[in-house]
Formats: sequence, structure tokens, C-alpha cells
Amino acid sequence: MAGASGHLHIAGTGSFAAEIAEFARDAGHEVAGLVEMIDEQRVGSETHGLPVVALGPPPDGDARIVIGLGGDRAAFASRLGDLGWCGLSLVHPAAHVARSAAIADGAIVAPGAVVGAHAAVGPHTLVARGALVGHHARIGAAVTVNPGGNIAGNCVIGDGAFIGMAAAVVPGVTVGAGAVVGAAALVLEDVAPGERVQGVPAVPYAG
Repeated sequence: MAGASGHLHIAGTGSFAAEIAEFARDAGHEVAGLVEMIDEQRVGSETHGLPVVALGPPPDGDARIVIGLGGDRAAFASRLGDLGWCGLSLVHPAAHVARSAAIADGAIVAPGAVVGAHAAVGPHTLVARGALVGHHARIGAAVTVNPGGNIAGNCVIGDGAFIGMAAAVVPGVTVGAGAVVGAAALVLEDVAPGERVQGVPAVPYAG
């Protein structure tokens, strides 16, 4: 993990940010504050027991950040990167990450999640509570794998893809960049970049 524990900030001030802050504390980090990304009027206040600070450059060279907002993780990561922020790989102690797996800076592996042997999780990607990433899977940058999502072995998940709650992707399938897999979907075939699929088996939808 990069950075000193006392210099960790969470991007966001909502309930999800509060949860990520608790994950960070469980992993032994001291959270310095919440970075307001949306409403500047909240700056200077306190929420969830933490100070709300303005979006700007990091306060010092040791400061690190993880994203605690829903939505477009890639856009948030880009804004933070432009300001000079670097991510910290946040792995909850109740998660299991294989010793041969690679977790990039800014990625979050939540409690109950499993990342298998020789898998790779990209920067600013969220592997949420109870999600599974199989052996040799490749998860790109700023991906969201929602609670209970199951990415099987040898899958490839492109940058910015969204895997819904309890969705399953069978071995060897590729989900393209920016694609959306609906909750509880069963993905048996490759999903094109930007495509939206749902159902069992998963099929494209226009919603």
C-alpha cells in the first residue's frame, strides 16, 4: 500500500464515503478527511465524524486518496489525478487477496471479497462487499463490481465497466470498456464496449 496512514483522504462525503472510511480504519489507516467533489457549501463542516475539505491539490507529498462516491469512477479519478492526487490500494482485512494477485493504487477490495490467484485489479476499481474475482481475471481501471458480483477465472473486464449486484460472468468472457451488466444477470458471451445487458442469460437492452 502506498502512502502514510495518517494522510489518507476519501473522495466524497455521502454514506458510501462513510463506509469506505470505516473500511480504511479497519485496515489500519487514519482518515484525515473527506474531499467534497460536488457541493462546495459543505466545505468546512464535519460529517460522519470527519472534516469536509475542499477539492484541490493534495496537502502534502504523502497524501493519498480513495474514491468513496458512486457513479462515474473514471471521471472522479481523472479530476483527482489532474490535481496531483495519487491513490492508495485499500484492502479490508476481512477480504482475501491471493498473494499472486495485483491490486493497483486507488482500488478498493471490500470485506468478504475474494481476488483469486494471478488476478489483477486496476486503479480506482471497486470490488465491493462479497464480490468474487476469479484466478487470472483482468479487471480494468475505474470498474465497479457491485456486492455479490462474480467474475470467473480468465475473464477480462474493460475500463469503466459496471457489474451489477449478484451478476455473474462465466469463465473466459470479456466485458468491454464502459459496458453495464445488470443486477443478477448471467453473462455467457462477450459484451461489447458500451453495451448494456441484463437477464438470464444476459441479452442487450436499451434502458
